[in-house]
Amino acid sequence: EAKQIKIKAEKLKLTHIRQFMLKCEPKKKLEFIKEVFDVCEMTQTIIFVNSLDFAEKIHQWLRKANYSSYIMFSKMSNEERDETMQKFRD
Repeated sequence: EAKQIKIKAEKLKLTHIRQFMLKCEPKKKLEFIKEVFDVCEMTQTIIFVNSLDFAEKIHQWLRKANYSSYIMFSKMSNEERDETMQKFRD
């Protein structure tokens, strides 16, 4: 069950972070992601998906395209998640 966390705006100083939500046709998601990465210049990106299978597909494509990519999913241990997030931050 998801829990909501409230943070006071004055304590949150993330001026260099921008968030986008993009929608595309369900059968063309991987092609859409490829197009976004080709067009947009980003240093770090988090992509949320609803299946481990699709996450693996995206991860493999990013690796083949020489992007640094990490995958995180619910069945990972807390230690594995922390390690993955640290790699992402570095």
